[in-house]
Amino acid sequence: AVAGVLHNLGNLLRRLGDLEAAQQALQRALTIREQRLGGEHLEVAHSLNSLALVAHERGNLPLARDLLERSLQLREQHLGPQHPDLSTPLQNLAEVLSDLGEFTAARPLAERALALRTKALGEDHPKVAELQHNLALLHANLGELPQGLQLARQALATARAAGGEEHPTTATFRLTLARLQALSGELSVALDNALAAEAIARRHSCLTAHYLSEREALAFARARLTGRDLALSLAAQAAPRQRQRLWEAAAGGRGLAFAAVARRQRAAAAGDGSAEALAAVDRTRAAYAALLVRAASSEAPPTAELERARLAAEEAERRLAEQFPALAPGARLAPPAVSE
Repeated sequence: AVAGVLHNLGNLLRRLGDLEAAQQALQRALTIREQRLGGEHLEVAHSLNSLALVAHERGNLPLARDLLERSLQLREQHLGPQHPDLSTPLQNLAEVLSDLGEFTAARPLAERALALRTKALGEDHPKVAELQHNLALLHANLGELPQGLQLARQALATARAAGGEEHPTTATFRLTLARLQALSGELSVALDNALAAEAIARRHSCLTAHYLSEREALAFARARLTGRDLALSLAAQAAPRQRQRLWEAAAGGRGLAFAAVARRQRAAAAGDGSAEALAAVDRTRAAYAALLVRAASSEAPPTAELERARLAAEEAERRLAEQFPALAPGARLAPPAVSE
């Protein structure tokens, strides 16, 4: 029981970014499990995997590889080589090997992980799409662009079907597809996808900056990929219809934040009940922002929960626009007041 509590605590601390404390808790859990259960127990494999994730995030890639290899060996002994639960440690080890530059060694592990998960969940499952996306990157690093593009498109189609166009995973997968398209010479469509991914991510970052704690917002900003750099690198090939979107990507989310500040100031000065209506909008958007942060992490909320939160935020915005048209998101707003 004590080892289980320490193990869960260590995993929580890792997700919160306290890697030193996480390693201490997980190491204590491993020691207790090895002493009480023996070094070959399945729970020891779980501890090794969690410690490997911490080592990976701390940049100790050789240690992460050693821990994951031992964890995988134990799991195979207990579960057999075809068990679907092996897909996660196989993928973890493939990612570490990729970060070490050992792409050829990583590929069979990633392919095996994808095959096991596909057999268990079916081709159209979001968890399968995650492994398709990772394998697409591996193919790209090996110079196998046609295979990478095929997997990237499959992953994006599944993400869209499961989470919709605005889901953080959809944006990430769309940016990966854009990168592979750029490498393949498909410059115009690559630019379109990079700009679309950046626009989605920028809206999400604006939400988190306004409605979450500084720690949560910064964590989300660090986790998200950006399509801006890729888009700007393709600027010379931009068509006229793409140039305005390029400018918006370069400017970042400051315009969105500026408009939000202006809208709050107008509501506060009006004294007509609009401030309360705007506060209701803020509450629904804060709830949606919190779920977006979870969606960008390994602790993703159910897609249906994320969709309900998005619809609730849109409904609150609709009611605000009906009651107070001047505060609608598209309304022309005066700049916020500046204190002397």
